[in-house]
Amino acid sequence: MVSAFQNTLAWTPLHEEDTGVKWRPSAEASGGTVARWLKAGEIDFWITAYSVPPNCLEGSRGYNTREGGPFPLRVAWISDFALGCKVVRGDSDIKTVYDIKPGAKYGVYAGSPFHVLMYKAYCAYLGMTEEELIQVPFGDDKSACRAVVDGKVDMASLTTSSAIAYEIAANPHGIRILEYPEENIEGEKRHNAVLPVGMFGTVDFGVKEGQGVRAIINPWCYNTLSDTDAELVYRLAKWLHQNFDAYKDLGESCPRMDIKNFRDTLDLTPLPVHEGTIRYLKEIGMWTAADDARQKYNVSLVTRYTEAYETAIAKADKEGINVDPGNKDWTELWSNYTKEIGLPRFRILSDEEITAELAKLK
Repeated sequence: MVSAFQNTLAWTPLHEEDTGVKWRPSAEASGGTVARWLKAGEIDFWITAYSVPPNCLEGSRGYNTREGGPFPLRVAWISDFALGCKVVRGDSDIKTVYDIKPGAKYGVYAGSPFHVLMYKAYCAYLGMTEEELIQVPFGDDKSACRAVVDGKVDMASLTTSSAIAYEIAANPHGIRILEYPEENIEGEKRHNAVLPVGMFGTVDFGVKEGQGVRAIINPWCYNTLSDTDAELVYRLAKWLHQNFDAYKDLGESCPRMDIKNFRDTLDLTPLPVHEGTIRYLKEIGMWTAADDARQKYNVSLVTRYTEAYETAIAKADKEGINVDPGNKDWTELWSNYTKEIGLPRFRILSDEEITAELAKLK
């Protein structure tokens, strides 16, 4: 996500000047590559969305390489938000999700596994099959969105703060952002069965058409290793909070690095938080007993996956199976092993569900 990287370019020079800590931000399009770098200790932080690390930590969608797969990842701070909005043309007969009928066309960035997954999750949310909500593939997300206003498809996924959102909002037909109605609880359950880490929330930034609309909120965070120096992470969290006013206007999305936004994501995070960050949040009274319980469960799940992956690789080596995402024997071995030992997926859980999951671990 470009804005998350731009945020980093905005605040790191100030942090370096204040503290002497040297930063070298680097852009890399492949999440799998960056995950391997972090796992190997070649980099200190990985900026990515909440929806991405579970793929890595579950060893799925191309992350299940020998050097990749699960590792003790921790969240250090928030960087930005992406939004899983659905956009239709302003003059479309589709005014709410209840107006979407079989035969509707959904523009999909076919080269992105996550965009394809969002399409599948939306099918589930609507209670439709993939034959009923027709997938129309495009080479990138911008082309899919432009196809909406050109009348080639009925809808597509959109982040309301993106450049393409402002572009298509200015077209003569206008745009409409479809809301995920709060009362559609069963639809949300079906959606979360496909995309377990999607948070539902109200959009408060981006194009005016999306303001106040309930959509999928996908936080982007600075992730690091569990053994990254706790004092370093503590001081970083403290600096990002206390110096917010110094960098919040340096980038369009820098205001979304506010501690309130970070605190809100922690109520549902499926990922463990770094001990240095926890130390600072406790210091300022923004870490609770409920957070402790969620942290305990999240750390346990990451640890279980990490240990299981090492065992699965050892099994593969013993059986002469090549550890490669393209090797069916390996993917089946890993999948079957996670089922054998009962590893659940990373997903959004309520405080009550966290309590229940912890009870199972005893």
